[in-house]
Amino acid sequence: MQIPNRPVTNIINYPRRYLRCIADVTLATDSAYRTEMAHAVQQMALGVYKQFPGIVLSPPSIEGQQLSAQGRHYLRIKFRIRPGRGAPIEEPFRQEAVHGMREFDPDYDEWMVAVFYELEDRKKSAKLRYQPPPEQRQSN
Repeated sequence: MQIPNRPVTNIINYPRRYLRCIADVTLATDSAYRTEMAHAVQQMALGVYKQFPGIVLSPPSIEGQQLSAQGRHYLRIKFRIRPGRGAPIEEPFRQEAVHGMREFDPDYDEWMVAVFYELEDRKKSAKLRYQPPPEQRQSN
C-alpha cells in the first residue's frame, strides 16, 4: 500500500476501536499506607479521565491491589484509550503518581509505576458452518 510520499509498513486493526493502557502502581508494604496510597492513585486516575475525555473513553477500571511473585504490592488500573493516544497516561499521570507516592515514601522511584498496553480480543463467536452428513459428502 502506498500513500503519496511515504510507504505504509504497519497496519494494525483495533476491532473494538480502543485498547487498554494499564498502569501498575507499586504500593507500600505497610498495609496502613497501602490503603491510603491506593486511594490517592484512584483519584489521580479519575482526574485523567475527566481531564482527557476525548482520549480516555470511559472511567478507569480499578483492578484492585495485586501481589507480585516477588512479594510487591501494586494497584492495577486499566484505561480504555484511543489507539496511539497514551501520552496522558505515560507522561502526566505517571509523573503525578510518582510524585504523589513520594509523599508516603520519599524513596519512591520512577520504575515503581509501569505503564503498558494490551489489545483485547473480541470474544470468538461460535459460528457453526453447515456440514452435510458423511454419506452425503462428495469424495475427491
